[in-house]
Amino acid sequence: MPAREPMLQNVAPPDEIATVLIISRDDEDHTLLRRALPHPNWRILDAYGLAEGVALLLGTPVAVVVSECRLDEGSWRDVLDEISRLPHSPLPRLVVASGLADEGLWAEVLNRGGYDLLVKPLREGEVSWVVSCAWLEWRRERDSTVAAQGT
Repeated sequence: MPAREPMLQNVAPPDEIATVLIISRDDEDHTLLRRALPHPNWRILDAYGLAEGVALLLGTPVAVVVSECRLDEGSWRDVLDEISRLPHSPLPRLVVASGLADEGLWAEVLNRGGYDLLVKPLREGEVSWVVSCAWLEWRRERDSTVAAQGT
């Protein structure tokens, strides 16, 4: 199977910025996300807890949120609840990062409206692929919304 390439470099116009928020207590997660998404079109916002992440979500349009499964003040479910309350559309895509490779958790993330599950320890190629795909889905919805408003 061929290696998956980071998609943003091939897809995003040079003047488009894709904003990703990472909510994790683990500095290694933040570092790895930056290594996995080195292209200058990626803008990475860092939060180390739920409250900080929610504040960033309310103040900045975000396309993708990568959240640790368990947070000091709650969990990925709380992040998803906060995303669902955002006033702007399209809503960010939520990717959950967990140390458990659990089909039940993966199914719950998808059934509740999350985008995907990443297994920790995170791997650069997988992070790049999943976040890129989530961003592409977010962008398709955004472009469809804009096109529908223009007709």
